[in-house]
Amino acid sequence: MEPTFDSSLCVRDGLCARVCPTGRLAQQNDEPPRRLVDLRCLDCGHCVAVCATGAMSQGDEKPLPNGWRLDAEKVNHLLMGRRSIRVFREDPLSRETIAAMIQAAQYAPSPHNTQPLAWTVISKPADIHRIAEATVTWMRQSIAAGSPMAVAFGMEKIVGDWERGIDGICRRAPHLIVAHAPATLPNGPHTAAIALTYLDLAAQPLGAGTCWAGFVFVGAGASPGVLAALALPAGQHCAGVVMAGHPAVEYRRIPKRNQPRIEWR
Repeated sequence: MEPTFDSSLCVRDGLCARVCPTGRLAQQNDEPPRRLVDLRCLDCGHCVAVCATGAMSQGDEKPLPNGWRLDAEKVNHLLMGRRSIRVFREDPLSRETIAAMIQAAQYAPSPHNTQPLAWTVISKPADIHRIAEATVTWMRQSIAAGSPMAVAFGMEKIVGDWERGIDGICRRAPHLIVAHAPATLPNGPHTAAIALTYLDLAAQPLGAGTCWAGFVFVGAGASPGVLAALALPAGQHCAGVVMAGHPAVEYRRIPKRNQPRIEWR
């Protein structure tokens, strides 16, 4: 929804025009900002977010509370302490928790603020098992065909584990969260990667854990059987998948990582 403008609240500071990514808002001297009708509004909310008086409004925005910024130490602890969860408790997450994670992901950047993603949450154990089984079937076919991907992914071990009752595909997670976008959208997976990173980080403070279900995601792009098992709405393409649930263990230390390779120019 394009923001409304209340000139009586405007202090003419020009901030809304400065941050408008398309240049649709313009201001000269002490005049109120004006909209240039030949330029498109992205409904990004930059002008709403920067306006201290509420002159620009979308009707339901909330002010950021004092002290909302985390200090660098807490941010680093969140980023370095987050783990990909592969061992889950059996009890499911509440719908409210999952909805809060997805709501956080809704604030991730998307091309021209199109927000193209839709979401499917799969929570029935039989459905998750069927998706994992379809992924294993695709892996067996890839192995038989001599696919280089089969070697790169270590598919023989994963299939062998499955035959021994070990699920290395969905890890017996209580939930799969699938981000999907129109099949005609070329940048759906890139948009989903950003959104799922938001979801991933939002999970930890809620007592939830996630792990990217990479085998399912790649399988959905390579195998009609895996895509069919996901049962997405017609015309939608799988853009990303994560496992989700309560972590079965608590991680208490920060492991070492390689030093970043940086070229300064």
